[in-house]
Amino acid sequence: MLPKWLSQFGINDLKINTVVDNNSFYVNGKLHGSILIEGDNSSEEIYNIKLEVIEKIENHDPTSDFKVLDNILYTYEIKDKFTVQANEKISRKFSVALPLENIKGKPDQITIRTHIYLANAVDNYDEDQIDVIY
Repeated sequence: MLPKWLSQFGINDLKINTVVDNNSFYVNGKLHGSILIEGDNSSEEIYNIKLEVIEKIENHDPTSDFKVLDNILYTYEIKDKFTVQANEKISRKFSVALPLENIKGKPDQITIRTHIYLANAVDNYDEDQIDVIY
């Protein structure tokens, strides 16, 4: 009971890692990878997984509190509801295409942000950068 209670507050919760097949991404190409989920000491119900491909843009607005803005280039969702058992390891594959016209600048890197929505605990995130090749 204690492990389940602790995970509701984000303590000892499940782990998430987004792994891409290549360290770099070709614009107008496809990005392939896997979302790896590892259970903690108790089962967790997942009701949504959202993967976003993001371009970080420098904000030149002097009145803004944000120095960097997120340009979300692509959103990929897995809306399957499933349970990760204690200490279980699950993998979900993904493949996304990214057209050049969605990119506002010419970034050296893009960010892959994965958000796991949990039914009875604090949501979990993973964020990684990969190189962009033009």
